[in-house]
Amino acid sequence: MSLYFITQTYLQSQTGISANVDAASIMPFVQPAAELHMSLILGREYFDYLVAKYNAQTLTAAEILLVAHIAPAVAWRAAVIAMPFNWSQWKNKGPQTQSGEFSREIDEKMLAFMLRKYDDMAMYYENRVTKFLKLNEDDYPGWTAESNKDDTAPDETSSWDNGGMMTI
Repeated sequence: MSLYFITQTYLQSQTGISANVDAASIMPFVQPAAELHMSLILGREYFDYLVAKYNAQTLTAAEILLVAHIAPAVAWRAAVIAMPFNWSQWKNKGPQTQSGEFSREIDEKMLAFMLRKYDDMAMYYENRVTKFLKLNEDDYPGWTAESNKDDTAPDETSSWDNGGMMTI
């Protein structure tokens, strides 16, 4: 099983996920967060290359610096994707919400507000990765390689990262 730039400990310590949340319930959303968002920024080929090197623990110093920029973007995006699935869960009777002793369930309006705030954090860090790569592109030839250009990368007019195509 591959890790996608973050660990369970990182996810819980670097996002708004509180210590009493089982971070293991959020970890299944890390791969989709990285695949859906970070691969668009990095390009598929370079994304796969970095994931492999991250898991083999063979990153160069420049790649370690890049992963330090990638990690918060993936963590916050995973939190955004996981939030509605942790708010309600698919049980044998269909979608259900839970309400425990000493807790109060939030309504959909508050959930939407929280999702926007978490999404703002994720977008900030994703934009920071893009700016970092553009400023340091000479250090990341795999990112600028012609073979790394693919049809999944958004063009300048795409609304992918501003909620137009898919808001996760």
